[in-house]
Amino acid sequence: MAFFNKIGEFAKSVGDKTGGMIEVTKLKGKIKDENDAILDLEQKIGALLWTRYYEGERFEDDINELLGQIKEGFDRIAGYQEEIEAINKADRTQASSLICTNCGSANEPDTRFCSSCGTKLTEPTPAAQAEKICSSCGVSNAADTKFCVECGKNLDSSPEPRICTACGAAVLPDTKFCGSCGQKTE
Repeated sequence: MAFFNKIGEFAKSVGDKTGGMIEVTKLKGKIKDENDAILDLEQKIGALLWTRYYEGERFEDDINELLGQIKEGFDRIAGYQEEIEAINKADRTQASSLICTNCGSANEPDTRFCSSCGTKLTEPTPAAQAEKICSSCGVSNAADTKFCVECGKNLDSSPEPRICTACGAAVLPDTKFCGSCGQKTE
């Protein structure tokens, strides 16, 4: 009987500890909710001060200094956005240009000879732009890739994938349904 009493006491002890942990967890959740509410109010105060500062109102020196730092941050962000646009523009220009196989210089699309070294330029052949679809995992690989970049399967021994008649997606040879639209394959 003493054994069962000890088991009962142990179970009661575990139950008391569990109940306490549940209450602590609830209280921690309430603390987090209060902290989130305070942060939200701080953000609203900051937004209000920022709007008034932006419109020309000035405050105490310490507040003005912090708001000035925010303005500097916005100015840096605008500069970064300009850099991103310049990079994107350069990428678009590079993508539409012919690259010299001799020196790597970018040339205008209709150029016949490289403007840097004089080498005759040729349009890339469609075969050079083709892709290989892995029959194992379905990932698209560059035409000159010998092994799949995703799963490592030998692409030279891979059978060509089929094309779904409903949506045009590549379908692996042993697949019964298209992975894109669910159409049954034949």
